[in-house]
Amino acid sequence: MRRLMLGLLAVAALSALALPVWGGREAQREFAEIQAWLRGSLPASAAIETRFERGWLCSRAETRIGAAWGEARLRHTIFHGPLPLGGIRQGVALWPPMRAVVISDWSPDAHADAGDAPWLRVHTRLALNGAVQMVVESPARGQGDALVWEGLQGGLVASEDGEILGALNGPHFALRSPAGWIEMRDFALAMELRTAEGGARVGTHAFSVGSLRGAGPAGAFALDALRWEQRTRSDDSDASYAVEWNAGFDGFTLGDDRTGPGALRLLLRRIDRDALDASLTALRETGEPDPEALVRLLKRSPEIVLERLQLAGPHGTLRAEGRAGINGNDPALAMGWLLAPMALEAHLDVRVSTRWLHRALDDAVRASLVDAQLMSDSERVVQAAALRTDWLRQALERGWLVREDADYRLQIELREADLLLNGRPLDAEAFEAVQRLRS
Repeated sequence: MRRLMLGLLAVAALSALALPVWGGREAQREFAEIQAWLRGSLPASAAIETRFERGWLCSRAETRIGAAWGEARLRHTIFHGPLPLGGIRQGVALWPPMRAVVISDWSPDAHADAGDAPWLRVHTRLALNGAVQMVVESPARGQGDALVWEGLQGGLVASEDGEILGALNGPHFALRSPAGWIEMRDFALAMELRTAEGGARVGTHAFSVGSLRGAGPAGAFALDALRWEQRTRSDDSDASYAVEWNAGFDGFTLGDDRTGPGALRLLLRRIDRDALDASLTALRETGEPDPEALVRLLKRSPEIVLERLQLAGPHGTLRAEGRAGINGNDPALAMGWLLAPMALEAHLDVRVSTRWLHRALDDAVRASLVDAQLMSDSERVVQAAALRTDWLRQALERGWLVREDADYRLQIELREADLLLNGRPLDAEAFEAVQRLRS
């Protein structure tokens, strides 16, 4: 019995010694996969150097990323699974069992070796079932009036079946220099993704900023309540993609001029899923598109729709809607994708307030007056108004613009390679009229 107990203890001891070794190998493999994913996510011009030093209970690694914007250095401490014993002092939980726990730190090079708390820390837990949990932290710090940083918090959870939930929030950032200053409040980034049939990522990305303000040599500016959202959908019934973008802001001020609110809604639809994937793969691997895949993509009749563009200003509003797409039944596509412009169809409908158009034309004319330096301000205003009135009269007479209530309306249509302006063929005379206005 005693020998049996000693044998069991020996096996347990050997297992305890061997498990971290297995965990180290798994950690190195996981790290290599993360680096491969990082290389695929960054531009081709970015250079990535990695260094990995494997230990018993933990390993250390470093990633250097060099790109046009500069160089970043990430330092990683990797605690081996399934029980990350090496991370006990750092507060790493031992349960549930993990493939590995990774703590990644970043600081500017000038501070990286100073022993201070890292500017950015990412705590990643790699579960045995393939799930990933990340927590992002960036502590508050400041450098007098030159830098205010009230921290950054967020996280990401990726399940074993490919669902991803993530969020990142920052309350306040400000930077000042002799040349000017910039301040951002209430920054937020969120994502909710899943893996569709074929391996594509679909779901929602969202971004918002409560306020962005600053001043510099060109003057002061302010942007309030900026928001942006992208929704990607995959329709398995016909193997197609659709993408929807929504954007808006409450107001934008530059100097004494304020514009807003503004809103934009765009749709991209009828994108052949298999053809798009084949085209992107060929472009990535060979640097050239796959002609057959492009033709398949175009024959699905893809289109982009401007559902809404609305902008308010001190002189009225600007509104627009339209669409542009490929007629997949056009015979020109049978001769190859290079003739796709022959199958292009488009329509744009723009409405602008009378006061807004008058102001824009007056500004354009005053900026191009040949003898402007010899005129007084009142003379420039009078001549600009006269030229604008004459151009608008011609535009209305020839049908280039249509007057509807308090707005001017412009409709542009491209159909069967013909360009129509308010239902009339667009000729060179319209372009010459614009040039006369500018000169």
